[in-house]
Amino acid sequence: MKDAKVLLVIDSHHVDWSKYFRNHTEFAIRVEQGDIDELDVMCTEKTCSVELNQPGKDIRVFTPSAVFLGAGATRCAQLKTIVRAFIAAHIPFLNSHTSAVAFLDKNNLKKQLKKIMLADGASIPMLPIVHYPHFHKFHQAQASTYPMIVSVNEGFQGIGKIKVNNHEELCDVEGMLQIMTKGDTEVEVQPFVDAKYDLHIQKIGHEYKTFIRRGICKHWKSNVGSSVLEQIATCERHKKYLKAITDHVGPMQICSIDILVSKEGREFVHDVNDVIAYFGESAEDDRRAASMLLRALVAPRVGPTSPTEHHPHVAEHPVTSPTTNGVNGQGLLSLACMLLQ
Repeated sequence: MKDAKVLLVIDSHHVDWSKYFRNHTEFAIRVEQGDIDELDVMCTEKTCSVELNQPGKDIRVFTPSAVFLGAGATRCAQLKTIVRAFIAAHIPFLNSHTSAVAFLDKNNLKKQLKKIMLADGASIPMLPIVHYPHFHKFHQAQASTYPMIVSVNEGFQGIGKIKVNNHEELCDVEGMLQIMTKGDTEVEVQPFVDAKYDLHIQKIGHEYKTFIRRGICKHWKSNVGSSVLEQIATCERHKKYLKAITDHVGPMQICSIDILVSKEGREFVHDVNDVIAYFGESAEDDRRAASMLLRALVAPRVGPTSPTEHHPHVAEHPVTSPTTNGVNGQGLLSLACMLLQ
C-alpha cells in the first residue's frame, strides 16, 4: 500500500481501529495505531514525521495524512505537546484545529462556556468550579461548602477525583497534593451534586445520541460499580448546548457533554469533551460512523486544490464569540502556532 493514505490513531490497543477501514475499494487507507509512549514525533511548519515503536514489531516511520485521538489514549502532558506539534505542522484532525486548541486547556474553556448566552437568553448550566492553575494550597474561602469534589489535572472518567466531606479531609488532601505535586499541577474544586442520574449526550457528524445512566450501588461516582445504561431521545435543549459549544470553539465532528441531574431535577454540565467514549449496544455503530467521517477527511480531492483545501480545518471557519473579547478561534490557532515556532 505504497500510495495509501496514512491515518494515525492515538489510542490504546483495546479497540483495533484498522478493522473499520478494511474492504473499501475507493482508495487505500493504512491505519497506524499506537499510544503516546509508542510515538516519537518530529514536526516543522511544513512536514511531520512519526516513528512508531511497538514491542515485537518493526519500527515504522511515516507522515500521517490525518490524526485521530481515541478515548483510550493515555492522558499526560506529552499528549498535549504532540497535539500542538501536529497543529503547527498542519496535520488535519477530525475536529477543527481551533477546537483542538481550545480543548488543550479545558479548565479555562469551562469558564468561557459559562459566559455563553444562548439564543433564548439562557446559558449553559455549567457546574461552578474553583480553578487552581498552579496549586500550592486551598484558599480559606474554599472551606465553606461540603461535600466537594477535588479533581487533579482535569480528572478523566472519574480518575483523579476525590470527594471531600469536611475541613479535616480537605487538609489531608492539601498535604498530599503539596508533597506529590510541588506546585506543578492543576486542581479544580466543584460542589458535590447528589445525582439521581447522569446523562451523556454525544454528537458524531450530524447524529446525536443521549444515554442515561443510573447507578445501582451507592458510590458517589456514577461510573463506579453497577449501573443501568439506557439510550433515550435527545432533547432540543441539549442539542443547543452542543451547538453553542461548537460555535464558540470551532467546527467539531465529534463532541460530547456530561450532565448530572440532581434529585431535585436540576441539571449541571460537569464535563465537555472533544474525544468520546463509545457507549452501550450502539458502540460498534458509532465507531463505524466515526470511521466514515475519517475516510471523508483523508479522501483524495479531485481537481486543483489550495493549501486550505488540503487541510480544511486549518484556515476555514473563523469563529467569533462575545466571550472571547474580540479574539476568534482562528486567532487562538495563530497564537498557538506562533508559540510553537
